Amino acid sequence: MCITRDQFPDTTPVTPIEVDSELGLKIGLTSKIFVPTSRRANELGIGTQLYRKGDCMYIHNVEIWKTEREKGHFIRLLETLWDMGFTIKVFDPTDRTYEELKLRGFIETHEQDPDSPPPALVIVMVKEPPPTTPISSSCKVSPAS
Repeated sequence: MCITRDQFPDTTPVTPIEVDSELGLKIGLTSKIFVPTSRRANELGIGTQLYRKGDCMYIHNVEIWKTEREKGHFIRLLETLWDMGFTIKVFDPTDRTYEELKLRGFIETHEQDPDSPPPALVIVMVKEPPPTTPISSSCKVSPAS
C-alpha cells in the first residue's frame, strides 16, 4: 500500500508509530519483522520506536526479531522513509548501527535527549532525503558541535 508524507500525521515523541498499526503497516513496520514496543519495553527503551515531527522521522530504536536480522529490513525501512521525503534522525545508535549508517551517508550530530533526566546531549545520525524531494528547513543537517 502506498502512502505519501502528507498522509502521515505528525506524531511527535508523545505518540509512537506502532508496529502493525495502520501507518506502521503502510511503511512495512510489521510484527513479523520488528519487535513491538510494550509499555514495559518502552520504559526499558527496547522495542521499535518511531515518531514523526514535521518533515523528520525520528528513530529512537528499531529492534528486529533474531530470525529476521541480516536480511536488510532496517535499510528497506530507511529507504521507504526517504522515498516519502523524510529527513531521518536516528537517536543514540548502537556501534554496529552507527557504522552502517555512516557507510550510507548519515552525518553525526548531537541533540538533547528529552527522555534523559536531566536532558543530555546524545549522538544523532541524520540524513536528508534525495535532493528531488522538498524538505523543510527545520530539519536541515547541521555539523556536529
